[in-house]
Amino acid sequence: MLGATPKLRPEGPREALSDPRSGFSEALLVIEANLTLSTDGSCSRSLAVVSARPGEGASTTAAALARTLARAGQKVILIDANLRSPSVHSTFRLPNAAGLGDVLAGRTDIETVVRDSGFEGLSVVTAGAQASNPGDLLIGTGLARLVKTLQGRFDRVILDGPSIMDLADAPLVASAADGVICVVGAKGTSAGKVRAAVGRLQETEILGGVLTFHEARRALFRP
Repeated sequence: MLGATPKLRPEGPREALSDPRSGFSEALLVIEANLTLSTDGSCSRSLAVVSARPGEGASTTAAALARTLARAGQKVILIDANLRSPSVHSTFRLPNAAGLGDVLAGRTDIETVVRDSGFEGLSVVTAGAQASNPGDLLIGTGLARLVKTLQGRFDRVILDGPSIMDLADAPLVASAADGVICVVGAKGTSAGKVRAAVGRLQETEILGGVLTFHEARRALFRP
């Protein structure tokens, strides 16, 4: 376990990320430190953040981790690889007319879709207009080649991935990164579901898990 993040207040992730003294920001510093320790002092250059089920906070965790690394002086790019249910554009209040899906489909190149997040050191690639075949765009080596290209320009590449259990997309996204972080909601996620999710990532390097929506006195994890 890399760490746990608290349930966010109603103002949302962008506001929490803007305050380096918030409980949320402090929790991400712990996760960053544990991530570095788990990789023998050198955090993986590219990371995919996925969740066992939808709505468990993978997108918020990916954005928060990217922001934390950028605040530490890293040059970071966050890519919305959840092509079916994107949210990075909403978090950073950016347009989503073109993005990762358009690059993978060959309609544009990566330089045209890299955007400023509004936070120093952090760039963003949104998912782009929803494709009729998002799963097909992730098959093959296109995403992995794109990640490798971006590793030449950025210190860290963070992929915001989809949930593992519903579709085949998450293992495809995870396989494009050096390492994987699995996000699990504190309430209502059974150990069996977590084991099943992790089992679908057997061909990837799982670096650890993050427990989200954590309330120290009330968190529930059912066996």
